[in-house]
Parts: sequence; structure tokens; C-alpha cells
Amino acid sequence: MALFPTCILLGQLTGAVVIFFCSDYESTKSYLIPFASQWPFSAVPMVMAIVLPESPAWLTTNGRLDSALNSIQRLHTAHLDHHVELARFQKSIEHEEETGAASATYVDCMKGINLRRTGIVAFANTLPVLFGLPLLSQASYFAQTVGMGADNSLIFLILGIGLGLVANGIGIWVMSRVGRRISSIVTLSAITFLWTCMGIAGCFDSIVTIW
Repeated sequence: MALFPTCILLGQLTGAVVIFFCSDYESTKSYLIPFASQWPFSAVPMVMAIVLPESPAWLTTNGRLDSALNSIQRLHTAHLDHHVELARFQKSIEHEEETGAASATYVDCMKGINLRRTGIVAFANTLPVLFGLPLLSQASYFAQTVGMGADNSLIFLILGIGLGLVANGIGIWVMSRVGRRISSIVTLSAITFLWTCMGIAGCFDSIVTIW
């Protein structure tokens, strides 16, 4: 899960670098190169979806124990006792059936204690938006609207993404030692202060320097 934002930043970095090198390419079809550069990244998960074995949990649920065992052997190393892992899946599925979780619906996610769990998951998925990442991904566009040149704005974006990768690595290390709650509250408070200062500054007239 910690690598998820890293992969997002790597995708943004690749796109920014491709656009930077295509910005000076004099052709009416130069815009096709950034689109074409995305195809390999789409092909990789497609190939992985075909090559990777089926989920052992899904196979166990459908009573295909031999296939589930074979899938576990392919997904895990030889150091793991595959039969014990299969038994763990069976026990987990039996527990779901006993508690009625196997027949749960989406409506149940909004009832009782499940509503709190749903809220936690929803909040975790909105954290990137609360941090302003969607806005930061458009930093090049906003820089150009205030007068910065196209090349400089792309360099600014690339540097920002690079720093984001470094910060993400530091964040993983800090979170493993401080904890998710404290690190989230402290960093959200800091970024809220910075975004608030930026919003207040935007309410007043100022001199814009052309880059």
C-alpha cells in the first residue's frame, strides 16, 4: 500500500519527461507521442493478468482445492508450507460462512459497526485529495497561467515529482516508526496551513514575474 503513491508518482514523472522532450518537436502529430508512450504501461498489467495464477481464496471458495494449492505454490516461495496456507484459507472462508459475511451486501456496509469501517476506508482513499495531489499534478498548467514558460514549467513539474518520490520514501520510514495516525495528522495540518496561506495570498494583487 505504501508503494501505491510511488507508482502514481512514477507514472506522472514518465508522462512529464515525455511531454518535456516532445514540447520542442515540430510536428502537427507530436501530441501522439505522449499517448503512444502510455501503451507499454497498459500492456504490462494486461500480460500480468494473463500470466498470474487465479486467486487461491477464490478457488478455495468455489471448492477447487487442487487448483488453489497449485496457485499457492506458484505465488509463494518453497519456504512456506503450502498446505498450511491452504488450510488458513479454508478456515477463513468457514468463518465467513458461520458469521454470514459470505452473504453480505453493499447495504450492510452502511449499517452498524460496518459503517465505521466504511468511513475509515473512504477517508483513507480521500487522503491524496486532501493533500492536494490532484492540484499538484496540474502544477505545470498553473505555472504557465501565471507567466512561466512551457519548458520551465515542465522542469518545475519534474522536480516536484522527483521530490515527491523522495518524500514518499521518507514517509514510509517515518510511518513505520511514528505510526499512521500521528504522521497523517501532523502532515495534514502542515499542508492545510500551506494551502491556506496560498489561498489567502491569491486574494491580493501582486506582481507576476515572467520566467
